[in-house]
Amino acid sequence: MECIVRLFLRRNKEAGKKVNDLMQYGGAVITTWVKSPALSLKLGVYYNKEYYRSLFIPLVGIDWKMDDKNDLFGLLPSNLVYQHKVNKIFYWGATFHAVTNAYRMETVDPCAKGDCSGKNYLRVNDNQAGLFADTYITPKIVFTAEAGYTILRKYRYGFKGDDLHTYMDYKNDNFYIRASLATGCVSDIIFITTKTTFMRNLSAWGRNHKWSARFLIILSYVLLNWLGIKTGILLNDTGFNFSPLALFAFIAVFSYRYFMYPFKSEKRNSISARRILRKTKNLRSSSCCFFICMIVYMANHHNDLFTAA
Repeated sequence: MECIVRLFLRRNKEAGKKVNDLMQYGGAVITTWVKSPALSLKLGVYYNKEYYRSLFIPLVGIDWKMDDKNDLFGLLPSNLVYQHKVNKIFYWGATFHAVTNAYRMETVDPCAKGDCSGKNYLRVNDNQAGLFADTYITPKIVFTAEAGYTILRKYRYGFKGDDLHTYMDYKNDNFYIRASLATGCVSDIIFITTKTTFMRNLSAWGRNHKWSARFLIILSYVLLNWLGIKTGILLNDTGFNFSPLALFAFIAVFSYRYFMYPFKSEKRNSISARRILRKTKNLRSSSCCFFICMIVYMANHHNDLFTAA
């Protein structure tokens, strides 16, 4: 099992206008379970501080190599792709994309709506279902053509203040076409080799730069704890609170994964070093995820931690 934490910071605004309060910050935690070399399942949560409210979205994903010619992969509700391999050069398939973006708009007179703290925003919700074709011009350059139809596409013009939130929705479904030229890699072997080489280079860099590697590890722990604390507080602000049973579940799973960790005696007596390495990586990733969950719980109950527990 692997756990990936992503953080991002962005700002979107009306073009050509001077507006304030642009920053959006958020992140995602995604856990991957490798069921077999051909099948991986993903589960996670996405958060973004939107202009109108805090947005939380559960994530469910799959990476399934059905056979030598068919693949299914994606992370819902963001995207899902079915791909069929015709030959080494040509691929075709079906795709689904869900797009949600918010933009800060110019607010001329916020007091006109009765809440002087408010600002205008535009939210775009789009669901695109289509067919695509990939043509590899060279082993690393691919041309993609895609066509489809939007489903329940909606534009929302809103005004959000401390005590007031008003909006108007406009729906507009239609056909779309898309063409792109990008660098890619058609060979799974090349991808695996590149990933392995990168990890080896990273390990070698860590051995040769011990203090820098330690600093980066400490910094990553600080960022993960900050993300957990911020997520818990924001959940509390939105009125969501974890059940006390969740804390006991997090502690129980964390403790179980900790005691499953291979000790030195097991490593010395092990026949398969690769199996022990895989087990160690999975246990570290899962332990990190559940430790972050405990941090989120404690921040979520920062006002009544001991009472809630």
